[in-house]
Amino acid sequence: MVEEIVVRALCLSPQSVEVAVHDGLVILSGHLEHSGTTAIAVRTARQVDGVTAVVDRLTYREEAPHRNPA
Repeated sequence: MVEEIVVRALCLSPQSVEVAVHDGLVILSGHLEHSGTTAIAVRTARQVDGVTAVVDRLTYREEAPHRNPA
């Protein structure tokens, strides 16, 4: 369930993220395009009912672009 939510919410390829769940502990691993996507994946997983902790083992190709405040 967590994997489906993370993959669908971020419109990711199911092959790009691996999700392991054991007693409420979620381990995210895989390789994504931007650092911002990894942060969103972790936040999304934390919001799923029953999740007690998330381990982030995701890697990314490049930093997300930074925006300057207007």
